[in-house]
Amino acid sequence: MPNQRKQMFDYKFGGPIGALTTMIFLPLVTLLLTYWASIGKIKFANILPSSEWCSSGGSYSFLCFGFGLQVLLEQVLPDEIVHGVLLPDGLGKRLPYQISDHLAFWVTLLLLNVHNEGEAMSELVFGRVPLSWLYDYHSTLAFVTILWTILLLSYLFLRSFGKGLLLAAGGDSGNPFYDFFMGRQLNPRWGTFDWK
Repeated sequence: MPNQRKQMFDYKFGGPIGALTTMIFLPLVTLLLTYWASIGKIKFANILPSSEWCSSGGSYSFLCFGFGLQVLLEQVLPDEIVHGVLLPDGLGKRLPYQISDHLAFWVTLLLLNVHNEGEAMSELVFGRVPLSWLYDYHSTLAFVTILWTILLLSYLFLRSFGKGLLLAAGGDSGNPFYDFFMGRQLNPRWGTFDWK
């Protein structure tokens, strides 16, 4: 039965080998390109990440704050509710999705550009956040984002083995590398927040 399942499964992205190759080489190529961009030339000596990449608490804080802010904005901003496709559970249920990303983009941009001038908070000045920090720490942010993504994907993959969860048709091949890459659970959620 497992062999018949593997033969019938419609793999994407080059199948398990393509998925595994992408998961290994895409982060490596990303880090390599950010390193070369940061030094301004292609140099093959000393291409391993420096300890500065791993020890920048500001990058970890920035990523956590940015992610948390986007989750908060998705929950509190006025939005349009759009219902997804019918779930394959046979109950005729559709999940609601909050569509507020465009507004969240503008609110984030506004928050990045507002700065309190003085102690009395009587005056707000725009354009005070040093966005050059993103440029200065681009390599570190790329590294931290890759780590965060690996942790989040690992959590979601392990969580998908819980009882009673719907599995995504494209992520239930039986191959752990391919299923990890595609996402095994259909619509993993915490309350109304959809992780995919």
